Amino acid sequence: MQQEAIWVLINVAFGTSSQAYTIVSAGGVEKLLRLMKSSDDKIANQSAWVLANLCGEGQLFRDFLLDADVVEVLVEILSKKNLNLNYLRSIVWLALNISR
Repeated sequence: MQQEAIWVLINVAFGTSSQAYTIVSAGGVEKLLRLMKSSDDKIANQSAWVLANLCGEGQLFRDFLLDADVVEVLVEILSKKNLNLNYLRSIVWLALNISR
């Protein structure tokens, strides 16, 4: 069920800016950052994907993620040795979107 809920958030984050903002205003960023640390690779990967979509919406969203310590979470995750390749791709995509 959690995986399906995150999949919905991926689509919302990929929608309009106002739709993406609903995730931010509902406290979704902090929850997604926690889920990026999940032991379930699919949950962690999809959470990173949502955040990457949000970053792609523009500077306001990037700044919000930066204020929520997304970089610290990325560093913590990247320090792990055995990351799933798909998850690593999502993390790199997120990092690229943050740096734009």
